[in-house]
Amino acid sequence: MHDLLKDMGGEIVQQESPWHPGKRSRLWFYEDVLQILEENMGTDEIKGILLDHLPQGKEIVRWSGWAFQKMKSLRILIVKKASFSQGPKHLPNCLRVLDWRGYPSRSLPPDFHPKKLAIFNLADSFLILDKPFQNLECLTIMDLSDSKFLTEIPDFSGVPNLRKLYLDNCYNLIEVHDSIGFLGKLEELSAAGCTNLITIPHVMKLTSLRYLSFFGCSRLTRFPEILGIMENISFINLWQTALQELPCSMGNLVGLESLNIMECICLNQLPCSIFSLPRLREVEAEGCLGFKFANDLSTVSLSKIRLYLGSCNLSDAFIFTCLSGFPNVSFLDLSYNNFTILPECIKECVFLKTLLLQNCKHLQEISGLPPNAEEIDALNCTSLSFQSSDLLMSQLFVWARTMRLCCSKSYELFSM
Repeated sequence: MHDLLKDMGGEIVQQESPWHPGKRSRLWFYEDVLQILEENMGTDEIKGILLDHLPQGKEIVRWSGWAFQKMKSLRILIVKKASFSQGPKHLPNCLRVLDWRGYPSRSLPPDFHPKKLAIFNLADSFLILDKPFQNLECLTIMDLSDSKFLTEIPDFSGVPNLRKLYLDNCYNLIEVHDSIGFLGKLEELSAAGCTNLITIPHVMKLTSLRYLSFFGCSRLTRFPEILGIMENISFINLWQTALQELPCSMGNLVGLESLNIMECICLNQLPCSIFSLPRLREVEAEGCLGFKFANDLSTVSLSKIRLYLGSCNLSDAFIFTCLSGFPNVSFLDLSYNNFTILPECIKECVFLKTLLLQNCKHLQEISGLPPNAEEIDALNCTSLSFQSSDLLMSQLFVWARTMRLCCSKSYELFSM
């Protein structure tokens, strides 16, 4: 975006009117931009403005706020590194790109109705959104991250083609309007670090969504019901949220590949519908306490999945259900848990290559081991029975013998 203006004419643009910057189509030298803004020298010939830094001694743009009133052809406005004495009293309705980091006002000008606006980036701004967005059918990208005064996201039904919405680190944000859950073109929604966020859409029907993050939303207790099939979703990050459960409608997220629920200490159960997700390849759940499944096992996942379940206070029943539900697990981390038995059904996990059992100090019995494992780590499993310890030692002996045979055959081949 920074180079968008600079690539549109270069030196030729400056030669359009070397002594009158207001007559040029694009402005990016800070001296010219400051002259236009501070002296109200805007014209309808200006189509693009870039202000990405101010030198020492000129840290603040001291203006009246009316400089854009005469810029009736302004399409692109990019402000990256500049402070303003006050907010704009007028913005051109012909804008296609409004990218103003640190936007200095709590509101947009009342006469600002940019029907062709496509990019709306007001990160780290003073903005408060207290009115619905209307008639913004061209808007595709909105970034309001780090906006410290933002407390709610209003009705977005007037932005039907929005593809990306970023609300990260808006730490005073409390509520996101239900209309966000019905934006059929939305591909990315991120509200990471919104530590006061409580209310999000009750229902989601986001058929285009690929990425969803509420990472660090430590007051968020409820996840939306999923209305209809969402086959494009690939990643959901719910790390360090206060979610208490996930809905059974999670089974509608048929495109989901990775689910992060690490350190969700209030989440005490998972819906068995996650077994039915055909593309699920990874579940990261370290630090979730008291896990169980919400109902009886009715489906089995055929995915080759990686499960990170360390420090989850897992019960024997959960371990059995988990291994039965994910028989094609390829990586399994059960470290720092309190279960007592590793069940015999783990022998059916023929794709399991890595099994981590470190510091499972209540583990007493190992009834079986995955037949094709390449790594088993049972360090500090201090309660293992003699029989279980022998089983582990026997497996280690088999591996050592196999390694010797492989090395010997490799040496013989190399010596030929």
